[in-house]
Amino acid sequence: MTVPVLFKTVKLEDIFSFINTTVELRALNVLIGPNGVGKSNFIEVMGLLHAAPTDLPSAVQQLGGAHEVFR
Repeated sequence: MTVPVLFKTVKLEDIFSFINTTVELRALNVLIGPNGVGKSNFIEVMGLLHAAPTDLPSAVQQLGGAHEVFR
C-alpha cells in the first residue's frame, strides 16, 4: 500500500492571483473567505500540483494556457 505524501506548506509565487504567498497545510484544510480572495485559484494550483508528475502541460492548457496561469 502506498502512503500519500502530505505537503506541510505550499509557496505560491506569480501564479494566478498569488504574488508571494505561503500556505500552511494540515490533514484537513477548509477554505473560507469572501469572494475574490483566491479560494478557487488555490484549488486550481492544487490541481496543477496533482497533474505535474504526469501531464502538467495539458493541465496548464486546460486552464487557459501559461499566460493565464503564470503572472
